[in-house]
Amino acid sequence: MFLFDKFRSSRQKYSTGNKCELRWKTFLPANPPFCAESTAIVDSDGNFYFGSHSGVFYSLNKNGEIRWSFFTKAKIYGSPLFSNENIIFASGDGWIYALKCISGEISWMFDLRKGYYDSFYQKIFQTLIHIPYTFNIKRKMQMDTKCWSSPLLIENKIYITAFGKGMYCFDINGNQLWSKDLGFPRYQLSGVVADESNNVYFVSRKGYLYSFTCEGQCNWVKKIGKYNVWGNPSYNDVNKEIIIPLSKGESCGLIACYETNKEGKLKKKIHLEAAIYGSVAIDSDRKNYYCADLKGFIYKINAITGEIIIKKKISQAVRALWTSPTIDSEGNIYITTKDIGYIKGRLIKMNNNLDEIWSFHLGQALSVPVILENGDVCAGSWDGNYYCIKTLNK
Repeated sequence: MFLFDKFRSSRQKYSTGNKCELRWKTFLPANPPFCAESTAIVDSDGNFYFGSHSGVFYSLNKNGEIRWSFFTKAKIYGSPLFSNENIIFASGDGWIYALKCISGEISWMFDLRKGYYDSFYQKIFQTLIHIPYTFNIKRKMQMDTKCWSSPLLIENKIYITAFGKGMYCFDINGNQLWSKDLGFPRYQLSGVVADESNNVYFVSRKGYLYSFTCEGQCNWVKKIGKYNVWGNPSYNDVNKEIIIPLSKGESCGLIACYETNKEGKLKKKIHLEAAIYGSVAIDSDRKNYYCADLKGFIYKINAITGEIIIKKKISQAVRALWTSPTIDSEGNIYITTKDIGYIKGRLIKMNNNLDEIWSFHLGQALSVPVILENGDVCAGSWDGNYYCIKTLNK
């Protein structure tokens, strides 16, 4: 599951050694090469499951050999989860898919765009009215992604945000249990997080933070303003706060923390050097937050006061750090980078004071690294390969 638990804490169960070398890399068939930005999940047999920007969802075995692949019609940004011997994920084409883990065959699928994309005229209308929200002027690109987020699984219920009504809840057989219309604009960016009572929280593109019970009853709604929320919210179960990454354009970024009580009161804001497109990682003591921004800075932040303890530049690239840091069982920090030049990037391991322990050059990378039980660490790259990196203590 994306960011490794329902709190989206970005904490992992395992750790790595203090030196690294390549174990294997697998080229993912595409021309031109595309990135696997989706965070992989790994089953008990060591098989990997993840999506890619080519629109293909892959399963690799523990040696990096492709077991099967499944084609969708758009880029896959979100990460999958396991449920009932199925692998569940959403694609930018606006569908949520459940595939059999063994074969990659479809168990069920659901069109999240239903009611808003049923006819040619609806498609034209929705495309035109959303151009101010989907067209990137600087890059001269139409960002027509219908689902950016990763599904969340709690007690056999699947939660996801996407184009259409906005917020959806399904059972594990693909039956819709409830939905919430998040209004216009309908291209939602951010995903869902839960607290220990299984209340779910999500942010609309319109600029509202919602708290809902798992049965679909609204607890409260809080207006947060005209920000983009690209990263998934996180939840600190000690401080009882929802942590939301906010951006205006690419130069303004901040983290806002809201109480989970009936009012959803704003507790604090932490201003960053630039926009934050990833999520916030929470350490095991719940005393520190870690995040990164587009100027190439990584931050260690006091979770109680909001004070920035350490701010360190780890990339000189333009529009540098897009992804989320992750934390191993010993408190070390990992992040993938975009460095100067389109094909340059690293996977970096740092201690909790953000001092580098090792780095591995794997090309520009945007996926959250996954740490395996044997100390290997895996991530995708824009060179078109998926990497497994062996780590050693010698």
